[in-house]
Amino acid sequence: MKKISAKWSMLALVLGTAVATGCSSGTSAPDPGSGGSESAASQNAALSMVTGHVTNDGAGSTDWGLGGAKTIDVARTINISTINPDGTLKGLVQGAIDGLGGYSVKVPTDAKMMIVQALDASGKVVGSAILEAAASAVGQAALAAPINTQSSLQAQALLDIAGTLKGSASLSANLVAQIRARIDAHLTAALTAAVTAGASVNAVVHAVANAAFVSSQAQLVTFKKGNVDIDSVPPAMYRSPSSRIMCRAAEEIASMPETQFA
Repeated sequence: MKKISAKWSMLALVLGTAVATGCSSGTSAPDPGSGGSESAASQNAALSMVTGHVTNDGAGSTDWGLGGAKTIDVARTINISTINPDGTLKGLVQGAIDGLGGYSVKVPTDAKMMIVQALDASGKVVGSAILEAAASAVGQAALAAPINTQSSLQAQALLDIAGTLKGSASLSANLVAQIRARIDAHLTAALTAAVTAGASVNAVVHAVANAAFVSSQAQLVTFKKGNVDIDSVPPAMYRSPSSRIMCRAAEEIASMPETQFA
């Protein structure tokens, strides 16, 4: 029988994770259109640059779509997509990844809430990251988060939420901030250990996505009760102690020492 950490078992219990089968990682990126560079939709739009790089950081596996030690070796192209209301992706652009893991591509200046995916030679997603918005002016550049295990879990959590909501609620900057706050280095290590022990990537991602969404909604309610305009709140406020209340259990579990049992 495979062993799994008490940390993951408690996390699954607290978050009410349903049993899922298979791993979500073996997906291919959406086709940005023929020609491979810019999509037809973006060819006539005002464009700005997006730069970033893939890394080998994290204990994930490219087989799961969670980056890790072999990412730079296997990553060949970068794909940037926007998230459709139903949670699917709409490809914007693809570009080459250089030998050091760097890339630079152009996207429409009005593009928002994007997923950056690193693809292997077969088109399989090996790692990903969230990019909230493009640079707002032609000639400017937006720096995407480095693609690693942590960023990949964050991106998959956002896609899980989008697929669940199917347009019934917005994918806001507040939600992304909560995802990043929840899926920190400690929780990333715990979740990766759970997958290594045999847990489904789908189940792990769905559990932490639920926690981040609940936390985001609690934050919004708190702001609304205080007559605070969410658009005027600095991003740093999203990580305030009050925003952690709904996810305290998951964070405490992530900080517990590993205890193995059959």
